[in-house]
Amino acid sequence: MTKLKCPHCGMIDIIDLLPLSTDLLWETLSEDDLKHRYYCGSCDKYFGATAYTEDGRQVIPYITGLCFYTGDYYKGFAQIGFRRHYPNCCTYKITMCRDDNHEEVLGRRACGDLSRLIDSLYYDLFLDDWQRTYDAEESPNGTYWKLIIFIEDEEKREYSGTQEHPVYWDELLALFQPYFDLTNRSMLYSDNNQIKV
Repeated sequence: MTKLKCPHCGMIDIIDLLPLSTDLLWETLSEDDLKHRYYCGSCDKYFGATAYTEDGRQVIPYITGLCFYTGDYYKGFAQIGFRRHYPNCCTYKITMCRDDNHEEVLGRRACGDLSRLIDSLYYDLFLDDWQRTYDAEESPNGTYWKLIIFIEDEEKREYSGTQEHPVYWDELLALFQPYFDLTNRSMLYSDNNQIKV
């Protein structure tokens, strides 16, 4: 199970507000604060609210796919994408690129795989509380990453970074690495010394 930490600052001084839902709490917190499940005593921020679309729908039931990639601007990247086709089926595709050589692996999984990934992103890693960009100054190696969430009847939501990562970065990699393990590949460019094409 993922260790609970604040998605804003990474600290573990967390208060679960659900067991404290008393009349006093309802009187002292604003309506906006009451939407959240947790409070961080270190950075004084709330997190863990249910994610909604712009037109008021809960996000999770309407996610049709996701894509994650990480790599180097100049040398290569690793990418994995999931797409829901109908209620009981999704496909995933892994793409590896190194020095303009591409390798693709297509897999088909029960839709439970995509549902599990989505639940983990929103309930365990608190994706809706992430910043949209985590950018540091450019560096010579130009490493980058991007996570894209596709939502039915809404523009995709993108989270990305150059050199910097969200608090739950290691947990994010752990969600996708098992699919790369099936192909004896790593998501991290530096770990892929050779790619057969």
